[in-house]
Amino acid sequence: MAMHELSMSFHRMCEADGESLQRFRVFLGILVVFTVVQRWPTLEAYYSDAGVLPLDALRAETEGSLLHHWLCVHGWHSSLSWAQVLSAAQVMFAVCLAAGPWPRLSAAISFWLYASCTMRNVQVAFILDR
Repeated sequence: MAMHELSMSFHRMCEADGESLQRFRVFLGILVVFTVVQRWPTLEAYYSDAGVLPLDALRAETEGSLLHHWLCVHGWHSSLSWAQVLSAAQVMFAVCLAAGPWPRLSAAISFWLYASCTMRNVQVAFILDR
């Protein structure tokens, strides 16, 4: 009986009502939009061949990893327009996350695009870890 009470206590502690989840989604969507807007002026420097890490160097560094290729959408092409399209898509899915339609799909794609832009320049993203 004590295990059941402990389990129920844990469930009550971790549950959230629908209104709180909706607020969380709205603020998360807004945060993603602000992140993309902040990143926009540096797209060419970080996500094109003219920038910090050309695509050929990225592929050499990841040794042609198939997993990295599929997860890092920003590494599929090295033009500024490709980075701009991906940023616009990230804003679109962040707005969908905040507005409510398809929240799970929007969250998953927003996370994928965020992870992708981080994976495009791993050395720069984790430079303070050294």
